[in-house]
Amino acid sequence: MKNIHVVLLAIMMILPLAMAHEASSQQEPRNTPGRTRYVVVPIEGVIGTDVTAKGVEEVIRQTAGRADHNCLIFTFDTIRGDIDEAFQISQIINRNTQGMDVVGVLKKCIGPGLAILLACDQIYIEEPLPQGIVIEFQDSFLANSSSEQHNLRRQQVLYGNLVENKPQWQPIIAALTNPETSLYAWTGDDGMVVTSNEKPVDAASDVTEIDLTKRLGMTADEAIEAGLAYPATGGINAIGESLGYSLFQASSLRGDQIIKRTAETALESERAIDDQISEAFEMLANAQSLSGDLSRLRYRASNNDNEESEEGADSRTYLNGRWQQTNHQRGTRQAERSAQARDRWGLVIESLDRIQTLERNARKSINELEEAAREWAADDPRIQALGLLNEELSELRGDSYKLGSMRDEAVREYDLMDEQANPMHIDNSSYRRFIRINQNCGNSWGWGYGGWGHLSASQEGTAGFTPFSGGGGISTTR
Repeated sequence: MKNIHVVLLAIMMILPLAMAHEASSQQEPRNTPGRTRYVVVPIEGVIGTDVTAKGVEEVIRQTAGRADHNCLIFTFDTIRGDIDEAFQISQIINRNTQGMDVVGVLKKCIGPGLAILLACDQIYIEEPLPQGIVIEFQDSFLANSSSEQHNLRRQQVLYGNLVENKPQWQPIIAALTNPETSLYAWTGDDGMVVTSNEKPVDAASDVTEIDLTKRLGMTADEAIEAGLAYPATGGINAIGESLGYSLFQASSLRGDQIIKRTAETALESERAIDDQISEAFEMLANAQSLSGDLSRLRYRASNNDNEESEEGADSRTYLNGRWQQTNHQRGTRQAERSAQARDRWGLVIESLDRIQTLERNARKSINELEEAAREWAADDPRIQALGLLNEELSELRGDSYKLGSMRDEAVREYDLMDEQANPMHIDNSSYRRFIRINQNCGNSWGWGYGGWGHLSASQEGTAGFTPFSGGGGISTTR
């Protein structure tokens, strides 16, 4: 009896788990037949500026996070942009939309946007059909420069890779990207459009040659005739029906707002980088200017005593029947000239400290830019600007030893002139150093950073003085 109770208890514990498993196994899959919500993703304006890879990736990420969202509709109205950004967006779509329907609705797609258009599973052209060229590879294929020809061949290969899993589009892309390739289209036995770059031997009466050799672009009628696109008759709802959805509703997720917000953030980031580059150039230019002015400041400080003035000059007076040599205010005059020399050496020190601050800040800014440059394209003009910044920085740092020696000299002269200007004043400031040598023993005591310090006989003198506190100034060992 006891065993029966144990068995019943086990069954009661297992039964809810089994029921939960059965319920979970009967949950509807992500692609629910008959109903879904779609998100519109606008590819409008300039690719790389108005539309960025990060923006498209964010829309896809948020869409994939909602189980009842199974369709992305990309709307195209773009005529230019960055080709590398476009290919990156195409790769993002192919990599992150498994299990979703990806549809393109076209008004105009000229240039790099074609790479994004080819990532769609189906392409529709809005009605009424737009006039003129609506799909175009590029218009630079007629250029004679070797760089343009190389870029053309590179893009031909890349576009070919985009449709390697879409055999029905391969002949079309071959003709769109190569001015020497023809395109033929006809209706197959199954009623579908068939295309080829070679005219079939047993050509049917309805074979049409679509001549793209002069323009590498297609009109709306040609795109439909080649089977690349379909007319969007009836709008988005009709597209939903063609995909097999009886309920096709717009999502509350606003793809346009995400694209716009991400583009604005990216633009602000780009502007911040441009400003940082300009500020780094300005800092290095100011440092070079100060460095060029140092010789004049040092000359004035070194030759301060040679700039004589009439005030306090020697004079002779006739008093009590004899000539007497006098000097008016000799002590005061000497103190004033020492103070003047001290201030001039102080300007030298201040300029040297300012140079090092500018150099240090510029170096920090350049390091940050080099980190950001990891994500830049190889032909980004900011790469060249960064190279110029490093050249100017190296030139400035090449003078570091000379500037460091000049600062040591300036500090020594500053201390000397300050002592002469204030013979009774002793302090422990970062620009002063007074050593009192004890004549009665082989050791000495003196003022250093932090108060009195002991010096051995081998340490006496001025060698090895480091006038920096906390790393300020130009270091001669850097």
